[in-house]
Parts: sequence; structure tokens; C-alpha cells
Amino acid sequence: MSFRPSDFPGGHERHCLRQINHADLFDYHNGAPDDALAQAVAKDVAIAKQFFKDFEAALARAVALKPNEDTKVVLALKAELDRLYTVSASLCGEQTNVQEGLTRLIALTLQSIKRAAGDDALADKELSEERDARSLHIKQLQTPLLADLLNSDLDGEGFIPKDALIPTLLSLDKAVLADVVGLFDLTQVSDIICQSEAMLEALVASSSVGKHSAIIAHATQNLEFIKGYKVYLENYG
Repeated sequence: MSFRPSDFPGGHERHCLRQINHADLFDYHNGAPDDALAQAVAKDVAIAKQFFKDFEAALARAVALKPNEDTKVVLALKAELDRLYTVSASLCGEQTNVQEGLTRLIALTLQSIKRAAGDDALADKELSEERDARSLHIKQLQTPLLADLLNSDLDGEGFIPKDALIPTLLSLDKAVLADVVGLFDLTQVSDIICQSEAMLEALVASSSVGKHSAIIAHATQNLEFIKGYKVYLENYG
């Protein structure tokens, strides 16, 4: 493979590299890796271009806000800024400055909402809960795969197609898997386990991957971890 991966890959490039590096899990043996990566990068660039158009539009809306702006207008802007922040975590390129700018804009909208709420205790409580939820969300976005899963509805294909979820989970490093499984509820985890078992059985039965291979060993360890998380959900979730 002569294609040099990007220093700051986007969600499509990340997934393409995952498929190439774990080809047996993804049954990814067709086509040239360089061509696939070039196509993935092109998709990421297209998403980034659209993002910056949306970002500029949101910035213009923020600048146009009046001191006594209607709360519905401010809330709508905040929702768009939150969406943009989430999208930014899956973009190609260095996005630190953009995220810092979005954070400042979101803080300004929250200040405006708080002023409009006045001494409303319920509104103040809801704002506090929203800040806590946002802090958790930002922490999740720091894990690239979590960001890509949360951004899975960006286009018709998504960064992680549904049929790629199982091999993706089975290919992960343990630290990343520990972060990712928290996205799923008990029903979803049970389904993931069933699909993973079926997939591993098929791989072991194939002529290309033996049951003692490193690929199977790693995937099996990940499956056992997911089963452990299922037990946790059954008892404490």
C-alpha cells in the first residue's frame, strides 16, 4: 500500500483503514487499498466542505442575535451548534480551533438562555443537567470511533455501516471497546453477541482463517468482554 494515511483522518478514512488492517474480519479482499483510501478521503473532504458552509451560516446567525432575542431562536441556534460540534469530531483535518470556537458560541447561547430564564428554579435545574450531559457527550467524542458511531446518520452510507458494526467491535483495542459498548443497551448487546458468535463460527469454518489464529483470538477476547458487559447490564444496568 503506497497511499499515505492522513495525519488527521476523517471518519471514512478511519473505517477504510480498519477494513484494510482487519481484512479477514470484514471479508475485505477485493479492490486496491490505495483506491479505496482515496475514495474514503474524497468523502471526508466533501463532508468537511459542507460542514464549513454550515459553520459559517451558524456563525452569521450568532452574530445577528439581539440582546433580547426570542428564546426559541436561541435554542434553535444552540441545537445547530451542538450538532456541528458532534460532526466536527468525525471531520478530517485538525479541528481544535473550530471546536474551541463552537464551545464559546454554545456558552454564549447558554448565557442568553439563562438570562431569559431569570430566577426560574426549574429552568436553572434543566440548564445544569444539560451542561452535565454535554460534558459527557464531549468526553465521548474524544474517542474517534464513538464520534463516528454518533455521526452515523451524516449521509446514506454512514461512517460505520450497519453490516460493519460487528467486525468493527471485534477488531477494537480493549480500551476503545470499553468506551464503545456503553452506547448499547441490553437488547442491543444481546443481539451483538449473537451476531458475533455466528460470525466467528463462520470464520473458523473458513479455509482462510484457522481457529487458533491471532485474528480469532483477539476477536474472541473482545466477544468475552462484551458478554461481561451484558452481565453487568443484567445486574446493574
